[in-house]
Amino acid sequence: AQPPAHYQPLALAAGSAVADALAKACGIAVKIKWPNDIFANNHKLAGILCQLELFEFSPVALIGVGINGNYPAAALPAPLAYPATTLLDVCGMAIDLDILAGAVADELAAALQTFDAAGPLPLTLSLPRLQARLAWVGQAVVCTDPAGTPLARGTLLGLDPAGQLLLQDGPAVRAVAVGELRLRPEP
Repeated sequence: AQPPAHYQPLALAAGSAVADALAKACGIAVKIKWPNDIFANNHKLAGILCQLELFEFSPVALIGVGINGNYPAAALPAPLAYPATTLLDVCGMAIDLDILAGAVADELAAALQTFDAAGPLPLTLSLPRLQARLAWVGQAVVCTDPAGTPLARGTLLGLDPAGQLLLQDGPAVRAVAVGELRLRPEP
C-alpha cells in the first residue's frame, strides 16, 4: 500500500478523466478548476469528490462525480459558491445521460488503472494537457482553507509535476498542495 500522500493528485486525475468524457460524449471543451471542479464558459458544470479510505491491506479511493444535467441553470438553487451552468445550457440541447455516464465510467476506469499502476507519474506525462485545461492561469487567485482563511495568494502559473498549484507571489513561486481556489477580487 502507498502512503496517503501518493493519492493527493487523484482528484486532478479524476477531473481530467471527466473532462475527457465530456469532450467525447458531448463535444464540449471544459476547464479544470484545481483540483476538482469542471468549468464550462467560466461557470461550474461538474464537481468531483475523492475520499481515501485506509484499510489494513489496501487503500480504497471513493470518487463521486456530479454533473449538472438536462435542466436550465436557472433551476439551480441560489446562492452558489460559483456561477453554475448545466449541460442543457452549454450544449443547447438535452444530452443522452446514459452515454455520458458510460463515457465517464470508461475514462475514470482508464485513469484509475494508469494511476494504480504508475501513481502520480501519469500527471507528469500529461502535464502539458492538464496545463492547457487549467482554469484561471495568469489570473490573481487566492487559495483558502475550508473556513475561508487565505493560505496563499498570487498569480496562477500552472501545475508542478505532482499536481500542486504554482502561484507567483512577488518574486517567489509557491507550490500549494491543498485548499479551495478562488479568483481574487480586485482591490
